[in-house]
Amino acid sequence: MRLGVVTPLANEEATIGELLDRALAHLTADDRIFCVLDNVSKDRTRELISARAAADPRVVLVWAPENRCVVDAYFRGYRAALAAGCKWILEMDGGLSHQPEAIPLFVREMEKGYDYVGGCRFMPGGGYTGPWSRYVISRGGGQLANLLLGTHMRDMTGGFECFSRRALIAVLEKGVRSRAHFFQTEIKLLMHEFKWTEVPIHYRNPSKSVGKASLKEAFRNLFALVKERRFTAASNKPVAPHVPPRPVAVPKPETPPSGLVGVLTTIQPPTACVRTLGDVLAAAGAPLVVIGDKKGPARFEQPGAEFVPLAQQQQLPFKLAAALPTGHYARKNLGYLLAIRKGAQCIYETDDDNAPNAHWKPRAVTTRAQAAAPRVWMNVYRAFTKENIWPRGLPLNEVTNPLAGAHNPATPESEFYCPIQQGLADVAPDVDAVWRLILDRPFHFKRGASVWLPPGTWCPFNSQTTWWWPEVYPLLYLPSHCSFRMTDIWRSFVAQRCLWELGHGLVFHAAEADQDRNAHNLMRDFTDEIPGYTQNAAIVARLTDLSLAGGRENVSGNLLKCYEALTAAGFFPKDELPLVRAWADDVVAAAKPLARAA
Repeated sequence: MRLGVVTPLANEEATIGELLDRALAHLTADDRIFCVLDNVSKDRTRELISARAAADPRVVLVWAPENRCVVDAYFRGYRAALAAGCKWILEMDGGLSHQPEAIPLFVREMEKGYDYVGGCRFMPGGGYTGPWSRYVISRGGGQLANLLLGTHMRDMTGGFECFSRRALIAVLEKGVRSRAHFFQTEIKLLMHEFKWTEVPIHYRNPSKSVGKASLKEAFRNLFALVKERRFTAASNKPVAPHVPPRPVAVPKPETPPSGLVGVLTTIQPPTACVRTLGDVLAAAGAPLVVIGDKKGPARFEQPGAEFVPLAQQQQLPFKLAAALPTGHYARKNLGYLLAIRKGAQCIYETDDDNAPNAHWKPRAVTTRAQAAAPRVWMNVYRAFTKENIWPRGLPLNEVTNPLAGAHNPATPESEFYCPIQQGLADVAPDVDAVWRLILDRPFHFKRGASVWLPPGTWCPFNSQTTWWWPEVYPLLYLPSHCSFRMTDIWRSFVAQRCLWELGHGLVFHAAEADQDRNAHNLMRDFTDEIPGYTQNAAIVARLTDLSLAGGRENVSGNLLKCYEALTAAGFFPKDELPLVRAWADDVVAAAKPLARAA
C-alpha cells in the first residue's frame, strides 16, 4: 500500500458521500481511506460507508466500539493503516473541516523523503474560516507551545498531517498523555526528532467552542511536558532518537529456532500424545519440562522429559513456587520459568492430550502469513473452514457477525516478525462448551496459509500448541484467581494488548496437532466459562482503554499495569497482584544465567 488516509467519523450522514468522493479523487488504486467509527455515531454513517466499501476496495470501514475518546479513534485508525502495510499515513478530520484537495500537497512532500508533513493554517497560502475564538485558541496555543517546549512548527495544534511508517510507529510506541485534542501537540513535539516540514492548508467550519474541560486538560498536559523536558535537560539526558523496530526480513521461517524447550502440565503418566510429542521434540533436539500437581503423577517415565513433581516444585528458587495454588493449571507457570532458566530461545507449550501431527515443525520468530483485514474481533477459525465453529473465548455475539469471520484466502503472503504464534488443533479443536454441547463432532480444518492479525484486532488464543520468544516471556503468565477454562484466555487478552505496544501482531497457523481430548464434564466446563461469556468483551474494552509504554524494557511493566487495571475493575481479586509481581521478579531471575552466558 502507498497512502492510507485515516479519518475518524461520527454522525456524518449528511457529508460522508461528499467526503469520500472528494478524497477518492486524489487516491490511487494502491491507496486506502480508513473510516473509523464507534458507538458515538448514531445515524446512518456506518451503513453508508459499508455500502461504499463494498463497491470500492479503497474504502475501509474500521468499526471500533471499544473507543472511549477521540484519541482512541485516531490511534485505532493508525493501527489499521499500519497493519494494511501503508507506506505513508495521512490523518484527516471528517466533516470536511480539512479539504481533501490538499492531499497531493502532502504526498509531494513525502516523496521528498520527509517523515512528517504537518498541515499549517498560519503560513502563506494557509487559511482559516470559523469563529474568531477558535482562531485565538489555536494560534495562541501553538505559539505558547513553541515558547515553552522549544519547538518550531508554525502550527502546533492542527490535525491534518502525514507520517512515514517509522514516525507513526514511534507515536504508537511513546503514546500520549492527553485524552482530548492536545494529543496533536504531543505528537508534533515528538515529530521534531524526525525530518519534518509543513504545507499550507485551509481549515473550515470548526465547532463554535472549545469546552473548559478540554482547555484545562490541554494546559495541564502542556505544563507536564515542559516539566519533563526541563528535567531531561537538567539531567543531561537528551531525548533518545527513535529506533525503528527490527526489520522483518530476517531468517526464513523454515530455520528451526535454537534452544527450543517444550512445556506442559499434567496429573497423569505419559499419554500417547505426550509420547508422540517427546519423539518430535527429541528429533528437534529439544527437552520437555513437565509440571505435576497434587493429584500426581507419582512417576513420569518419558525419554527427554524433566518431570517436576509438586514436592520438588516447592523447593524451586522462585517466589512463585510457594505462592501458586495447587490443583490449578496455573502451576504451568513454573514450567515456563524452568524453561527460561535453561536458556530457552523459544518455548513451545502444549497439553498432555495434544499430539503433533504430520505438519508440526519447529518454528522461527519470522513467518510467512496472510494479513487479515483490521477489525475489532476476528474469528480466525473461519479463515481455515467455512463451517460454523469459533475459538474458546470469542464473545458469543461475534459468532454470527459476518465481519468477524471474513477473510480473503487470495490475500498474498508476507513475512512477519511474530514473537507469539498459535497453532490450531484438529479432531477436537479448542472450542467453548456451547459448541461442544450443541455441535460437537470430530473436526478437521482445511490446510491453508497462516493468518496474521494486525494490532488492534482481537482473537482469543489458548495454551495448547503455542510458540513464544524471549522478548514476550513475561506475557506467558497464567493467572491463578480465575477458572481453569478462562486462565489461558484471559492471559491471551493481556498478552495481545502488550504485544501491540511492541508493534507486533499475532499469527495463527493451520492445524499442527491432533487433540485426543481428555474426559470433560461439559456442563462443568459451561459453568466455568460463564465469566468469559459475560465479561470477555468488557475485559478487552478495559485493556483497550489503557495507555501502555512501548519497548521491550516495558513488557513486564505493561503486564502489571494490565492486571492492576483488571483488578481495579473487579475482574480479578486483589490476591492476583502479588502473584503477578512475584512472576515478574522470577522471570528476571530465571533469565540471569542466560544473560551471564551471553
